[in-house]
Amino acid sequence: MHLVARASFLVLMKASCAAVDAPGESLGVASVAASVSDPSEVPDEARLLLTVPATEARRQARGTSAPVLPITYHGGPVIPMTKVAAIYWGDLPIFAGGPTPGTTGPGSADTSVVGDFLKNLGGSPYWLINSDYTDQSGRRVGTPITYTQFWAATPAPNPIVNDKAVRAQITAGLVSGQLTYDRQTVYLVFSGPGVNLGAGFGTAYCAYHYFFFWGTKSVVYAVLPWAQQYPGVCTRLQGSPNNDFGADALATPIAHEVEEAATDPGITSWYDVNKDENADKCAWTFGSTYPSPNGALANIQLGNRHYLVQQNWKLPVQGCAMS
Repeated sequence: MHLVARASFLVLMKASCAAVDAPGESLGVASVAASVSDPSEVPDEARLLLTVPATEARRQARGTSAPVLPITYHGGPVIPMTKVAAIYWGDLPIFAGGPTPGTTGPGSADTSVVGDFLKNLGGSPYWLINSDYTDQSGRRVGTPITYTQFWAATPAPNPIVNDKAVRAQITAGLVSGQLTYDRQTVYLVFSGPGVNLGAGFGTAYCAYHYFFFWGTKSVVYAVLPWAQQYPGVCTRLQGSPNNDFGADALATPIAHEVEEAATDPGITSWYDVNKDENADKCAWTFGSTYPSPNGALANIQLGNRHYLVQQNWKLPVQGCAMS
């Protein structure tokens, strides 16, 4: 979703169709010229997961009889073999079973609910919806997702963290070697309660994704604040399927941002005339649900856990679905 910005931001993109799996190249964007009058602003072209009230207001304004707007292709890349890296930013573990602050490691060592979600999302019928999205050469979003690494970054962030500081934190991890660079990785930045990550959390958005350049290398990232801080605004949980409200509340924001980053990493690929990407068109809708073992509402099982995850836009039928 497009942010109505207070700052001036101009993005000029050229040659946006380069293959994304060639080492050392940017994600299909040969050059970006940007003029940002206030770097604290989330960039104009960042794609936002709007709050529940804002999403519902938009749908009501358009009306139930509004024609279905198809998602179409605009010439840019997709991510063929999606990888994710988690940045847990805080002085205390953000999630139960999660990494100890100050440590790094492989995703396989992350035993939190969020870690399990990241490890089991790829290859699921839900994630396979994204495989219908291709680049101009027919290269598809791949069926797996690999959770490659985590960095439990310290010290804790300030109570208000602008987007410039988020990008600086990712860059610090890459420069120091705490994070490994890979052009097909989506770097997921998490924060705990009380942190306004990106400086518009809970008012303008619940999460967002974008990209920046580290030298000549494109870095795709997503900002994932503590959604449970705003129940009913950044969550639609009815109970906690895994008895961890903070982690369960992030299932939808994580899925939303990763699937959009995979199908539109350079903001030049798949969206409709309103610039809504695949997950935007199904934001906060869940289809058929069922009671999880503890009675909380869920709609998908990944591995041994149950989650409530928003639907995604199924390209062949131009509608929301779970598989």
